[in-house]
Amino acid sequence: MSTSPKKPCVGERSEATTQGHERFIEHQRLVLLRYLDGTAPGSADELDALSYVESVLAEWQEVFGKSELTDPSPEERTFWFALYQLEELVETSGPYIDPHEKRLMDILVEGRELLRHRQPLPEHRLMATRPDGS
Repeated sequence: MSTSPKKPCVGERSEATTQGHERFIEHQRLVLLRYLDGTAPGSADELDALSYVESVLAEWQEVFGKSELTDPSPEERTFWFALYQLEELVETSGPYIDPHEKRLMDILVEGRELLRHRQPLPEHRLMATRPDGS
């Protein structure tokens, strides 16, 4: 009988990583919807939209960047798409009207509704990957 603590096998570790990743995406999906609905930041303690996007990308890279994950689900791709669209909109907004701002807003509204209802992106029209390109 061994008294050493049981170490998880690779498959168990992978499953734990997958579950952690799914929880991360679901939590961030709900937070992202608050930003897209205009209810965040709700206090001075919350990040502005661009800082929020950057924090999600940094946290994902730190926690999952070197993990072996399964391919993203269509719903996860919708999350990344909406996050990247928010980033693009807040980076391009400024004192002058961007001629593409209306199109960005229209696409962002579509992405928000797909995200809200956990729907995949329309094939051959909209696409997104994880920060690592997968």
